[in-house]
Amino acid sequence: MRLISSRLTYGYKILFPIGWYIALAAILAVALFTGTGAISLPPAFFVILVLMTGLSYLIFRGFVFPMADEVWDDGDALVIKRGRTEERIPLSDISHVYYFLLTNPERMTLSFHKPTAFGPRIPFALPLRWNVFTKSPIAEDLKKRINAAN
Repeated sequence: MRLISSRLTYGYKILFPIGWYIALAAILAVALFTGTGAISLPPAFFVILVLMTGLSYLIFRGFVFPMADEVWDDGDALVIKRGRTEERIPLSDISHVYYFLLTNPERMTLSFHKPTAFGPRIPFALPLRWNVFTKSPIAEDLKKRINAAN
C-alpha cells in the first residue's frame, strides 16, 4: 500500500488550530495585562477578536476537521482512516474526484456512489509538492483509475 495523503494532516487538524487559539489568547492577554488594561482598548478590538475566533472555528469545522487522517492506495481500493474509523473502499464505489488546485494544503475530495462510514464524501490533504502550478500526479492517476473502474 502507498500513502497518498499528506503526512502533515495531524499538524493541519490538531497543531495549527491549537496554535491559532493560543495566539489569539496571547493577544488578548497582552492587551489586557499591559499598560492601562482593558479600559484603554477600543471596543472594536474585542469585537474583532471575537469575530476572528468565531470565523476561524467555522473555517476549521468546514474545511480542516472533516479531512481524512490517512488515505492509502491499495491497488483496486483505497483504505481511508479518520479517527478510529477505517474503511476499505473499492475504486468502483467512488463516483467522482474533486481536486482543488492552488489551495494550501492541496485538497482532494472523493464522492461515493453510496454513503460510507465517513458520509457521502471525504476530503483529504495531498502531500506537499514543489511545483503547485501543475496538476497533482496523484490526483490525475487516481482520476484515471476511478474512471476505468466505473
